[in-house]
Amino acid sequence: MKKLILLLLLFIPSICFGQIFTSGMTEGTWTPTYTGFSADPTNGIYRYTLQGRKCCMTVIIPAGNHGTSNATTFTMTLPFTAATITNMRWYKVLDYTVNSGFEVVATSKGWIDSAGTIITLGQGSASGASSWGAASLKSASWTEFCYLIA
Repeated sequence: MKKLILLLLLFIPSICFGQIFTSGMTEGTWTPTYTGFSADPTNGIYRYTLQGRKCCMTVIIPAGNHGTSNATTFTMTLPFTAATITNMRWYKVLDYTVNSGFEVVATSKGWIDSAGTIITLGQGSASGASSWGAASLKSASWTEFCYLIA
């Protein structure tokens, strides 16, 4: 009997924990549209997790699959339109970026505006900063960029 109780105490929390965090969750992929490229990054991994109105995106561009830049801007479409919230802007520091063919060591970030359909990617400390090279290779990768959807 003691062994049965011990087993129940060990397994019930993990079963409940799993239900709390996976109930109502949807996972999927999407194909974004890029701007700022003459040739888009290739072989990208574009995944999202949707729980209620919270969408978390992961974008991974494998090494050697960077796009060819033709502008100093860098945007891509979202899997879902962002919620409309007055003066809202969601931010994320990016995990890995390449600009003008070189790994970026300065802070790079992405942001999504209220009711937005795109994520804007930039470099530098100002919220609207964008210093992408208009030629050569560029890309950005990140995990778990979360925002509320409409």
